[in-house]
Amino acid sequence: MKKKKWSRVLPVLLVMVTVISLLPGCGRKRAEKEDAETITVYLWSTNLYEKYAPYIQKQLPDIQVEFVVGNNDLDFYRFLKENDGLPDIITCCRFSLHDASPLKDSLMDLSTTNAAGAVYDTYLSNFMNEDGSVNWLPVCADAHGFVVNKDLFEKYEIPLPTDYESFVSACQAFDKVGIRGFTADYYYDYTCMETLQGLSASELSSVDGRKWRTAYSDPDNTKREGLDSTVWPEAFERMEQFIQDTGLSRDDLDMNYDDIVEMYQSNKLAMYFGSSAGVKMFQDQGIDTTFLPFFQENGEKWIMTTPYFQVALNRDLTQDESRRKKAMKVLSTMLSEDA
Repeated sequence: MKKKKWSRVLPVLLVMVTVISLLPGCGRKRAEKEDAETITVYLWSTNLYEKYAPYIQKQLPDIQVEFVVGNNDLDFYRFLKENDGLPDIITCCRFSLHDASPLKDSLMDLSTTNAAGAVYDTYLSNFMNEDGSVNWLPVCADAHGFVVNKDLFEKYEIPLPTDYESFVSACQAFDKVGIRGFTADYYYDYTCMETLQGLSASELSSVDGRKWRTAYSDPDNTKREGLDSTVWPEAFERMEQFIQDTGLSRDDLDMNYDDIVEMYQSNKLAMYFGSSAGVKMFQDQGIDTTFLPFFQENGEKWIMTTPYFQVALNRDLTQDESRRKKAMKVLSTMLSEDA
């Protein structure tokens, strides 16, 4: 699993800042760089330029919205905060409240807004600061579990798994006919981490698990919370058993997303850990594909969900009611079902 070093990350960050300062409406101090009619949205990924950003603009013909690709890194926004200042709306993906706490005083409290009211309480609680304020709202959710090739199960008359035992049996049955029962793109460290968490969802949702997660994500925690000796030994034992049961090896750490897709499309792979988006993609290709949850040893079944990204608003917007209302309309559209 690859780790980035600061010596490599910092030059990239500085290049990104330089490039952005050359874009229209950016640089020259934020007070000068954008007129009062423009709401600037920094996107976490270029993928959002294809359909998402154009849709937002189309729905808001009376508001001038400028979309800029920022960086999916809160360190980048901390840099902007300490220099030119934050844009009106920022997006970021996959972070903890602990990581976001340095930006808290620069972001608007959205806890009492209609936008926050439309979010499920179970999600909203994960983004709530200790004082009850909410700076970040999740935008939709990807579901994560096992993407399953039903065509292969039917061809070899192997029953679809309904629990952990039958999942392992299916992997063994496919191995006997020369097909890989399960693997995933473990080249990426986040796939390894999500598998570990999904397999141990029961432990992480227990009383001890919730206690650890609360301490880990507490933005006011001044020390880094390590792995405890109650929840995590069982989690790693479960992962070790899963590795043995599915035949995972060191070679699987070299499997990237393209490798997994090719194996699945060529009927060399029956199941992999992925998102619900993969189900739709393969169904569109004519492959009968379904989605299965993580099977726990205690019989529970879990599907992991993660927001596609989170969105926050600059607190400076509260100083100008006209701009605040425009930004809230943009936010509402960004969170809408069609978007």
